[in-house]
Amino acid sequence: MLHRSAIEFVATNRNKYDIFAKMLKTCEEGVSKTNLMYDARVNYPVLQAFLNELISTGLIEVNKTEKRKIYLSSENGRKYLRHYNSMKELISKENNRTLNRILTKTVRT
Repeated sequence: MLHRSAIEFVATNRNKYDIFAKMLKTCEEGVSKTNLMYDARVNYPVLQAFLNELISTGLIEVNKTEKRKIYLSSENGRKYLRHYNSMKELISKENNRTLNRILTKTVRT
């Protein structure tokens, strides 16, 4: 369970799916938990909760060595990332069109 402060941190900055995408991108080449936490810019409770969810859904795989665990994006994780990026691009284009319509109306009045 996430601590309340961890949930508030996530809610005020990025949504869960933005953080998932950042974590999956970071894990493309394989990464330690500490480096994943720093690169994704999340605190430890958020990292644990989200990492557990990504592992349990098969989006991240864990490779265990003698000394540490390496976290890697699975094929489904890379697929998620491609879809996420496509959706962000579509949303960005739509937001730009909406902004242009608003600005055009503002200039005319």
